[in-house]
Amino acid sequence: MVQMKPSAAGSADMGMLEDLQMAVSLHQLDDALTVLWANTAFYQMLGKKQEDFKESLVFSSCFSDVIQDFQKLYSSLCAADECGQRQVKLRSSMRIADDVRMVEIAGTIRDAKQGGQEVLLCYTPCTMLADERRQLLTANREMTDNFKWMMAAYTGNVYISDMDTYELLYVNKKSCDTLQASEAQLLGRKCYEAIQGLDAPCPFCTNAHLKKNETYSWEFYNSKLKRTFMIKDRKLDWFGHAARIELSYDMYSEEYKLAKKDQEREAILKTIPAGMVRFDARDFDTILWYNGIFLDMIGCTKEQLEEELCAIVDLGGCVENVMINHRVYGHMEAVLGVNSRRKVAEFMEDIRSGKSSPLKNITSNYHYHRVSADSKETLDMIEEDLRQRGFLVPCGK
Repeated sequence: MVQMKPSAAGSADMGMLEDLQMAVSLHQLDDALTVLWANTAFYQMLGKKQEDFKESLVFSSCFSDVIQDFQKLYSSLCAADECGQRQVKLRSSMRIADDVRMVEIAGTIRDAKQGGQEVLLCYTPCTMLADERRQLLTANREMTDNFKWMMAAYTGNVYISDMDTYELLYVNKKSCDTLQASEAQLLGRKCYEAIQGLDAPCPFCTNAHLKKNETYSWEFYNSKLKRTFMIKDRKLDWFGHAARIELSYDMYSEEYKLAKKDQEREAILKTIPAGMVRFDARDFDTILWYNGIFLDMIGCTKEQLEEELCAIVDLGGCVENVMINHRVYGHMEAVLGVNSRRKVAEFMEDIRSGKSSPLKNITSNYHYHRVSADSKETLDMIEEDLRQRGFLVPCGK
């Protein structure tokens, strides 16, 4: 049995704490948290011997790989002592048996017999939490590796830059070919210098326009490369950097030419004063696109459509599809998959802009949705809310 110092604790305490299966240690509340005593379970947990602490080992060495966690523990104990609190509880990383693991530490501050303060610490290894942390780190590495692979395989240009310093953090091979420079020559340089040939941030920089989870699309003529690019920018966190990722195609690529044709077609369609619907040629039944005039023709406003969808998703429902039976157009059905206000907003923007996407189809003032939810109770609440808003009709109509 490890012997407790008589000045640190009484013999009754010693016997009780030694019999515990939980690791326990007693410390002087100084900047080193000097070890006054510890039970056998404490030394077994660390894979150390009592003599190690007597000869050269200090308590902070138990946090050698994560010294900031020792400082966090010490600061928490001091703050509690200053406020008159006696109990402290936190999770921390400790070096256990030559591995860094998460441990839950519960501390009790008390007056020492010889003066000053001492603290009793109890340790509970969070094995499950550590395993989950490792799994999360592994999954994160796999996602990062897959993301890098996709960017490398992307047929257009991809670069990532720090939004504060403008430093290039990543470039794919296509970007290196376009800029006629190697990856080593580009990484670390300012994006405005390497890409635009400027000595200061671009006056047309889109950083101020970027918002989380939104894509900013634009076209630009690069005078250094003497070609026009179709560009998409987005904010992201890149290994702790507040960064932007930019994807682009130049005017000579097939992707650029196809995108320009799509833009021209949509511009022409918007000028035609008629209701238009595009069907899936595989079944001549599913609507892939329609314009706002078609909605007006069949008796439904965009405002009504948006209110109806928001009412469903706000209560936890998902609008899986929409179906109609029109006396002229016949039976039509389209997939929606709208389950949040964000998707409602994207869906309504598609209608306003005329973009091709699975959109809502209505007829003769009546249409049908298949709505899913996590429970029958949720579906009942959605049904009642739609009824109160006047969107439901009696089954016999």
